[in-house]
Amino acid sequence: MTLRPALLSGLSALVLLLPGTAAAIGTTLSIELRAEMSGTNLGGAQFQRGAEGVLAVRFRNCQPGQSCPFYERTTVHVQLPPGLVYDRADSYAPAWVQCAAAAPDAAGQRVSCTGAGLSGNGNALNASSGVDLWLLAAPDAPLGPATFTAAIDDRLPDDTATLVACLADPAPAWCDRLTGAIVVPPVPALAFTGSGHAPARITVGADGELHASFGNGGGAASAGLAVHVQLPVGFEWRPQHSVLWPAPAACSAQGSSATGLQVSCVRNGGLAAGSNDGLVRIGVVAGLATATPGPLDVLFALDGGAVPDAAGRLLACADDPTRPDCRLHAVPTDYPCALQHADGIYCDGWEGPVVRP
Repeated sequence: MTLRPALLSGLSALVLLLPGTAAAIGTTLSIELRAEMSGTNLGGAQFQRGAEGVLAVRFRNCQPGQSCPFYERTTVHVQLPPGLVYDRADSYAPAWVQCAAAAPDAAGQRVSCTGAGLSGNGNALNASSGVDLWLLAAPDAPLGPATFTAAIDDRLPDDTATLVACLADPAPAWCDRLTGAIVVPPVPALAFTGSGHAPARITVGADGELHASFGNGGGAASAGLAVHVQLPVGFEWRPQHSVLWPAPAACSAQGSSATGLQVSCVRNGGLAAGSNDGLVRIGVVAGLATATPGPLDVLFALDGGAVPDAAGRLLACADDPTRPDCRLHAVPTDYPCALQHADGIYCDGWEGPVVRP
Protein backbone atom coordinates (compact mmCIF):
# COMPACT_ATOMS: atom_id res chain seq x y z
CA MET A 1 0.00 0.00 0.00
CA THR A 2 1.39 3.25 -1.08
CA LEU A 3 0.77 6.20 1.26
CA ARG A 4 0.04 9.59 -0.31
CA PRO A 5 1.24 12.39 2.07
CA ALA A 6 -0.71 15.63 2.40
CA LEU A 7 -1.36 19.24 3.34
CA LEU A 8 -4.26 19.68 5.73
CA SER A 9 -4.91 23.39 5.86
CA GLY A 10 -6.78 26.09 4.01
CA LEU A 11 -6.55 29.36 2.15
CA SER A 12 -8.85 32.23 3.03
CA ALA A 13 -11.13 34.39 0.89
CA LEU A 14 -9.62 35.89 -2.26
CA VAL A 15 -10.88 38.74 -4.47
CA LEU A 16 -11.35 38.17 -8.20
CA LEU A 17 -9.89 40.80 -10.54
CA LEU A 18 -11.69 42.05 -13.63
CA PRO A 19 -9.83 41.85 -16.96
CA GLY A 20 -7.31 44.63 -17.29
CA THR A 21 -7.66 45.83 -13.70
CA ALA A 22 -4.85 45.93 -11.21
CA ALA A 23 -6.92 46.34 -8.09
CA ALA A 24 -9.58 44.23 -6.49
CA ILE A 25 -13.26 45.08 -6.67
CA GLY A 26 -16.09 43.91 -4.47
CA THR A 27 -16.56 40.41 -5.92
CA THR A 28 -15.26 37.88 -3.43
CA LEU A 29 -13.83 34.46 -4.24
CA SER A 30 -13.26 31.78 -1.58
CA ILE A 31 -10.28 29.48 -2.11
CA GLU A 32 -8.94 26.55 -0.10
CA LEU A 33 -5.80 24.43 -0.25
CA ARG A 34 -6.17 21.10 1.47
CA ALA A 35 -4.98 17.52 1.44
CA GLU A 36 -6.33 14.64 -0.57
CA MET A 37 -5.42 11.33 1.03
CA SER A 38 -5.08 7.78 -0.25
CA GLY A 39 -5.02 5.35 2.63
CA THR A 40 -4.27 6.28 6.22
CA ASN A 41 -4.58 9.93 7.18
CA LEU A 42 -1.12 10.85 8.44
CA GLY A 43 -2.24 14.23 9.73
CA GLY A 44 -0.46 17.55 9.53
CA ALA A 45 0.44 19.69 6.54
CA GLN A 46 3.24 17.39 5.43
CA PHE A 47 4.91 15.98 2.36
CA GLN A 48 7.25 13.05 2.73
CA ARG A 49 10.62 12.82 1.02
CA GLY A 50 10.52 10.62 -2.06
CA ALA A 51 6.72 10.40 -2.07
CA GLU A 52 3.83 11.96 -3.95
CA GLY A 53 1.11 14.09 -2.42
CA VAL A 54 -1.92 16.02 -3.58
CA LEU A 55 -2.62 19.70 -3.04
CA ALA A 56 -6.33 20.34 -3.62
CA VAL A 57 -7.33 23.85 -4.74
CA ARG A 58 -11.03 24.68 -4.28
CA PHE A 59 -12.72 28.04 -4.83
CA ARG A 60 -16.03 29.83 -5.39
CA ASN A 61 -16.97 32.96 -7.23
CA CYS A 62 -20.06 33.89 -5.22
CA GLN A 63 -21.38 32.61 -1.95
CA PRO A 64 -24.91 31.11 -2.08
CA GLY A 65 -27.51 33.83 -2.34
CA GLN A 66 -25.09 36.35 -3.82
CA SER A 67 -25.10 37.78 -7.32
CA CYS A 68 -21.84 38.82 -8.96
CA PRO A 69 -20.25 39.13 -12.43
CA PHE A 70 -19.68 36.01 -14.56
CA TYR A 71 -16.08 35.42 -15.69
CA GLU A 72 -15.14 33.44 -18.77
CA ARG A 73 -11.76 32.43 -17.41
CA THR A 74 -10.16 32.00 -13.98
CA THR A 75 -6.48 31.49 -13.26
CA VAL A 76 -4.82 30.13 -10.15
CA HIS A 77 -1.10 30.61 -9.49
CA VAL A 78 0.67 28.55 -6.82
CA GLN A 79 4.27 28.99 -5.71
CA LEU A 80 5.67 25.65 -4.52
CA PRO A 81 8.53 25.50 -2.00
CA PRO A 82 11.96 24.10 -2.95
CA GLY A 83 12.06 20.32 -3.04
CA LEU A 84 8.51 19.89 -4.39
CA VAL A 85 7.80 19.73 -8.12
CA TYR A 86 4.59 19.59 -10.13
CA ASP A 87 3.73 16.22 -11.66
CA ARG A 88 0.18 16.44 -13.01
CA ALA A 89 -3.28 17.84 -12.32
CA ASP A 90 -6.79 16.45 -12.02
CA SER A 91 -9.88 18.53 -12.65
CA TYR A 92 -12.45 19.00 -9.95
CA ALA A 93 -16.03 19.40 -11.26
CA PRO A 94 -16.96 21.45 -13.10
CA ALA A 95 -14.15 21.17 -15.63
CA TRP A 96 -10.83 22.77 -14.75
CA VAL A 97 -8.03 22.28 -17.25
CA GLN A 98 -4.65 23.41 -18.63
CA CYS A 99 -2.02 23.56 -15.91
CA ALA A 100 1.57 24.47 -16.68
CA ALA A 101 4.66 24.62 -14.51
CA ALA A 102 7.72 26.82 -14.87
CA ALA A 103 11.20 25.36 -14.48
CA PRO A 104 12.14 24.95 -10.81
CA ASP A 105 14.67 27.39 -9.39
CA ALA A 106 16.15 28.26 -6.02
CA ALA A 107 12.80 29.68 -4.89
CA GLY A 108 10.85 26.56 -5.86
CA GLN A 109 8.42 26.16 -8.76
CA ARG A 110 5.46 28.17 -10.04
CA VAL A 111 2.34 26.37 -11.27
CA SER A 112 -0.43 28.18 -13.17
CA CYS A 113 -3.79 26.63 -14.00
CA THR A 114 -6.43 28.21 -16.22
CA GLY A 115 -9.92 26.79 -16.54
CA ALA A 116 -13.60 27.35 -16.98
CA GLY A 117 -15.29 30.53 -15.88
CA LEU A 118 -17.37 30.83 -12.74
CA SER A 119 -21.05 31.67 -12.64
CA GLY A 120 -22.27 34.94 -11.21
CA ASN A 121 -25.04 33.02 -9.47
CA GLY A 122 -23.82 31.79 -6.11
CA ASN A 123 -26.34 28.93 -6.16
CA ALA A 124 -25.22 27.60 -9.56
CA LEU A 125 -23.18 24.41 -9.92
CA ASN A 126 -20.42 26.27 -11.75
CA ALA A 127 -20.11 28.93 -9.06
CA SER A 128 -17.33 26.74 -7.68
CA SER A 129 -14.47 24.84 -9.24
CA GLY A 130 -11.01 23.57 -8.47
CA VAL A 131 -7.97 21.54 -9.40
CA ASP A 132 -5.89 18.85 -7.68
CA LEU A 133 -2.13 19.36 -8.02
CA TRP A 134 -0.08 16.17 -7.74
CA LEU A 135 3.34 17.06 -6.33
CA LEU A 136 6.51 15.01 -5.99
CA ALA A 137 8.90 15.48 -3.08
CA ALA A 138 12.52 14.86 -4.03
CA PRO A 139 14.38 12.19 -2.01
CA ASP A 140 16.72 14.96 -0.82
CA ALA A 141 14.06 17.67 -0.42
CA PRO A 142 15.01 20.12 2.35
CA LEU A 143 13.45 19.06 5.63
CA GLY A 144 11.46 21.48 7.73
CA PRO A 145 8.86 24.19 7.08
CA ALA A 146 7.53 24.47 3.52
CA THR A 147 5.61 27.57 2.45
CA PHE A 148 2.96 27.64 -0.29
CA THR A 149 1.64 30.92 -1.69
CA ALA A 150 -1.43 31.12 -3.93
CA ALA A 151 -3.14 33.87 -5.89
CA ILE A 152 -6.21 33.89 -8.10
CA ASP A 153 -7.29 36.26 -10.87
CA ASP A 154 -8.97 36.28 -14.27
CA ARG A 155 -5.88 37.05 -16.32
CA LEU A 156 -3.84 34.91 -18.69
CA PRO A 157 -1.77 32.06 -17.22
CA ASP A 158 1.55 33.80 -17.96
CA ASP A 159 0.48 37.02 -16.24
CA THR A 160 1.71 36.36 -12.70
CA ALA A 161 1.69 39.92 -11.42
CA THR A 162 -0.90 38.90 -8.85
CA LEU A 163 1.33 36.07 -7.55
CA VAL A 164 4.36 38.35 -7.41
CA ALA A 165 2.35 40.80 -5.32
CA CYS A 166 1.09 38.02 -3.06
CA LEU A 167 4.61 36.68 -2.51
CA ALA A 168 5.61 40.14 -1.27
CA ASP A 169 2.47 40.64 0.83
CA PRO A 170 -0.04 37.82 1.42
CA ALA A 171 -2.40 40.11 3.35
CA PRO A 172 -4.77 41.10 0.47
CA ALA A 173 -7.93 39.05 0.19
CA TRP A 174 -6.93 37.52 -3.16
CA CYS A 175 -3.73 36.12 -1.63
CA ASP A 176 -3.04 33.47 0.95
CA ARG A 177 -0.13 31.59 2.41
CA LEU A 178 0.06 28.07 3.79
CA THR A 179 2.95 26.73 5.86
CA GLY A 180 3.43 22.98 5.93
CA ALA A 181 6.50 20.80 6.22
CA ILE A 182 8.68 18.32 4.36
CA VAL A 183 9.45 15.34 6.56
CA VAL A 184 11.29 12.04 6.50
CA PRO A 185 8.80 9.28 5.59
CA PRO A 186 7.89 6.87 8.36
CA VAL A 187 9.59 3.48 8.24
CA PRO A 188 8.84 0.10 9.79
CA ALA A 189 10.81 -0.99 12.87
CA LEU A 190 10.51 -4.74 13.35
CA ALA A 191 11.80 -6.06 16.67
CA PHE A 192 11.59 -9.20 18.76
CA THR A 193 9.90 -8.86 22.14
CA GLY A 194 10.62 -12.32 23.58
CA SER A 195 11.56 -15.93 22.91
CA GLY A 196 11.19 -19.29 24.59
CA HIS A 197 11.01 -23.06 24.24
CA ALA A 198 9.08 -26.01 25.63
CA PRO A 199 9.59 -28.24 27.50
CA ALA A 200 12.16 -26.74 29.87
CA ARG A 201 14.78 -29.19 28.55
CA ILE A 202 14.31 -30.60 25.06
CA THR A 203 15.01 -34.31 25.28
CA VAL A 204 16.73 -36.21 22.50
CA GLY A 205 14.14 -38.25 20.64
CA ALA A 206 11.20 -36.14 21.85
CA ASP A 207 9.18 -33.31 20.35
CA GLY A 208 9.69 -29.73 21.42
CA GLU A 209 8.72 -26.21 20.46
CA LEU A 210 10.63 -22.99 19.84
CA HIS A 211 8.77 -19.69 19.82
CA ALA A 212 9.42 -15.96 19.54
CA SER A 213 7.19 -12.88 19.76
CA PHE A 214 7.71 -9.67 17.80
CA GLY A 215 6.11 -6.41 16.70
CA ASN A 216 6.45 -3.34 14.51
CA GLY A 217 7.11 -0.19 16.50
CA GLY A 218 7.65 1.96 13.40
CA GLY A 219 5.37 4.43 11.69
CA ALA A 220 4.81 2.37 8.52
CA ALA A 221 3.90 -1.19 7.61
CA SER A 222 6.68 -3.46 6.44
CA ALA A 223 6.74 -4.45 2.78
CA GLY A 224 6.65 -8.12 3.75
CA LEU A 225 7.10 -10.35 6.78
CA ALA A 226 9.19 -13.45 7.34
CA VAL A 227 10.86 -15.07 10.33
CA HIS A 228 13.96 -17.13 9.62
CA VAL A 229 15.26 -19.61 12.22
CA GLN A 230 18.65 -21.30 12.33
CA LEU A 231 18.27 -24.60 14.22
CA PRO A 232 21.12 -26.32 16.08
CA VAL A 233 22.80 -29.36 14.54
CA GLY A 234 20.69 -32.44 15.24
CA PHE A 235 17.33 -30.66 15.45
CA GLU A 236 14.71 -31.82 12.98
CA TRP A 237 11.74 -29.73 11.88
CA ARG A 238 8.07 -30.59 12.47
CA PRO A 239 6.01 -28.60 9.90
CA GLN A 240 2.66 -29.63 11.39
CA HIS A 241 3.59 -27.89 14.64
CA SER A 242 4.88 -24.68 13.02
CA VAL A 243 2.92 -21.46 12.54
CA LEU A 244 3.43 -17.73 11.96
CA TRP A 245 0.99 -15.09 13.18
CA PRO A 246 -0.48 -12.92 11.76
CA ALA A 247 -1.73 -15.27 9.06
CA PRO A 248 -1.83 -16.17 6.22
CA ALA A 249 1.66 -17.62 6.22
CA ALA A 250 3.56 -20.74 5.21
CA CYS A 251 6.72 -22.33 6.64
CA SER A 252 9.44 -24.28 4.82
CA ALA A 253 12.95 -25.58 5.56
CA GLN A 254 16.21 -25.93 3.71
CA GLY A 255 19.46 -27.71 4.51
CA SER A 256 19.78 -30.76 6.75
CA SER A 257 19.76 -31.53 10.45
CA ALA A 258 23.34 -32.78 10.13
CA THR A 259 24.55 -29.23 9.41
CA GLY A 260 21.70 -27.22 10.92
CA LEU A 261 18.32 -26.65 9.27
CA GLN A 262 17.11 -23.19 8.30
CA VAL A 263 13.35 -22.74 8.71
CA SER A 264 11.53 -19.77 7.18
CA CYS A 265 7.93 -18.77 7.84
CA VAL A 266 6.71 -16.20 5.31
CA ARG A 267 3.51 -14.18 5.57
CA ASN A 268 1.41 -13.11 2.60
CA GLY A 269 1.66 -9.40 3.39
CA GLY A 270 3.61 -7.13 5.72
CA LEU A 271 3.24 -6.26 9.40
CA ALA A 272 1.15 -3.18 10.14
CA ALA A 273 2.61 -0.22 11.99
CA GLY A 274 2.00 -0.47 15.71
CA SER A 275 1.40 -4.23 15.66
CA ASN A 276 2.76 -5.99 18.73
CA ASP A 277 1.14 -9.45 18.54
CA GLY A 278 3.44 -11.19 16.04
CA LEU A 279 4.33 -14.77 16.96
CA VAL A 280 6.23 -17.65 15.39
CA ARG A 281 6.18 -21.24 16.63
CA ILE A 282 8.56 -23.84 15.27
CA GLY A 283 7.96 -27.52 16.00
CA VAL A 284 11.17 -29.53 16.41
CA VAL A 285 12.41 -32.91 17.54
CA ALA A 286 15.92 -33.40 18.92
CA GLY A 287 17.57 -36.10 16.81
CA LEU A 288 20.23 -38.51 18.04
CA ALA A 289 22.97 -36.19 16.74
CA THR A 290 21.84 -33.38 19.08
CA ALA A 291 24.55 -32.29 21.52
CA THR A 292 23.70 -32.53 25.22
CA PRO A 293 23.34 -31.15 27.80
CA GLY A 294 23.52 -27.81 25.91
CA PRO A 295 22.52 -25.08 26.01
CA LEU A 296 22.36 -24.87 22.21
CA ASP A 297 21.85 -21.59 20.36
CA VAL A 298 18.78 -20.94 18.21
CA LEU A 299 18.99 -17.83 16.00
CA PHE A 300 15.83 -15.94 15.00
CA ALA A 301 15.85 -13.22 12.31
CA LEU A 302 13.00 -10.88 11.32
CA ASP A 303 12.69 -9.95 7.66
CA GLY A 304 10.46 -7.06 6.54
CA GLY A 305 11.52 -7.03 2.88
CA ALA A 306 9.15 -7.53 -0.02
CA VAL A 307 11.31 -10.52 -1.08
CA PRO A 308 12.46 -12.80 1.79
CA ASP A 309 16.22 -13.15 2.20
CA ALA A 310 16.88 -15.97 4.65
CA ALA A 311 20.62 -16.23 4.05
CA GLY A 312 21.22 -12.48 4.23
CA ARG A 313 19.09 -11.90 7.33
CA LEU A 314 20.53 -14.84 9.28
CA LEU A 315 24.07 -13.81 8.34
CA ALA A 316 23.43 -10.27 9.57
CA CYS A 317 21.99 -11.60 12.82
CA ALA A 318 24.90 -13.97 13.29
CA ASP A 319 27.25 -10.98 12.99
CA ASP A 320 25.24 -8.96 15.53
CA PRO A 321 22.56 -10.91 17.41
CA THR A 322 21.90 -7.90 19.67
CA ARG A 323 20.03 -6.06 16.89
CA PRO A 324 16.30 -5.52 17.61
CA ASP A 325 15.34 -7.66 14.62
CA CYS A 326 17.52 -10.56 15.80
CA ARG A 327 17.18 -12.97 18.70
CA LEU A 328 19.67 -15.51 20.06
CA HIS A 329 17.96 -18.04 22.30
CA ALA A 330 19.65 -20.78 24.34
CA VAL A 331 17.96 -24.19 24.60
CA PRO A 332 19.02 -26.78 27.23
CA THR A 333 18.97 -30.37 25.96
CA ASP A 334 18.89 -33.79 27.62
CA TYR A 335 20.10 -37.23 26.53
CA PRO A 336 18.29 -39.68 28.83
CA CYS A 337 20.19 -42.60 30.32
CA ALA A 338 17.60 -45.00 28.96
CA LEU A 339 18.72 -44.28 25.40
CA GLN A 340 22.23 -45.47 26.29
CA HIS A 341 21.22 -48.39 28.47
CA ALA A 342 18.04 -49.86 27.07
CA ASP A 343 17.60 -52.30 29.96
CA GLY A 344 17.68 -49.41 32.45
CA ILE A 345 20.10 -51.25 34.77
CA TYR A 346 22.34 -48.21 35.12
CA CYS A 347 19.50 -45.66 35.12
CA ASP A 348 18.89 -45.31 38.85
CA GLY A 349 18.89 -41.54 39.07
CA TRP A 350 22.45 -41.27 40.39
CA GLU A 351 24.16 -41.01 37.05
CA GLY A 352 25.36 -37.63 35.84
CA PRO A 353 24.23 -35.96 32.59
CA VAL A 354 25.21 -37.82 29.47
CA VAL A 355 27.24 -35.59 27.18
CA ARG A 356 26.60 -35.90 23.43
CA PRO A 357 29.14 -33.89 21.41
